[in-house]
Amino acid sequence: MAVEAGSGAIARRFRTDPHASGKRGQITARAIADEIVRRGWVVGESLGSEGELLERFDVSRAVLREAIRLLEHQGVARMGKGPSGGLVVTAPDATAVVESAALYCEFRRVDISQLYESRSALELTCVEIVARQITETNIAALRAALDEDQGGGDAKRLAVSGHDLHVLIAQLTGNPTLELFVSSLVDLTARYTADLPNSDCVSPISRTAADDMDAAAHAHRGIVEAIVAGDAALARHRMDRHLAAMAQWLTDLSTPSE
Repeated sequence: MAVEAGSGAIARRFRTDPHASGKRGQITARAIADEIVRRGWVVGESLGSEGELLERFDVSRAVLREAIRLLEHQGVARMGKGPSGGLVVTAPDATAVVESAALYCEFRRVDISQLYESRSALELTCVEIVARQITETNIAALRAALDEDQGGGDAKRLAVSGHDLHVLIAQLTGNPTLELFVSSLVDLTARYTADLPNSDCVSPISRTAADDMDAAAHAHRGIVEAIVAGDAALARHRMDRHLAAMAQWLTDLSTPSE
């Protein structure tokens, strides 16, 4: 529920909501964030001095400072120092959001099958969108990422190989939500790979680490070729096979060695 901004609005919420007493900082932060959104999220804009904010939101200095701490942590705004200081609108750092989302998934104990079920749902949509709206600029970006992806590495890199390529495909959709969620799941994949008990080993279904790397590189080439050709169905099919292979690889590594 959106919080009404303006003089007295927060105080009225405190009086009418019996559960709000322990959330004053959060409620005030939400109200300030709502105001930032309504004003068009103009990075660098000043929302006013501490005194002006105290009057506008009708809260104590302690509550306002807690709200500002939360906003600074979220990358929404920062309080400038000195006589000319004020609460200034900032651009949130997507990296912090991605890391928080990945940590939350770890807390909820998202398993490999759930991870790749989610990745498939998002990334098949991404390759289809990009293939249907392919441009010369996008082709150049994909080929550059593919060139970076074809270098050497070890077996661990199969699950995270092409990290930049997977995220780039999501970026090229032009949908920030898809980019954020794919980035979070790719980051989670990297975390899981690093924590697996057999992560220094190759998959039992392959002969060598080089085999695993070659398979991943081949899959990425095929996905890019399908996207560049504008073949959305083929791009979806190849991405689906690639993600399934990655899931199997992680499952193999997570199985205790005998």
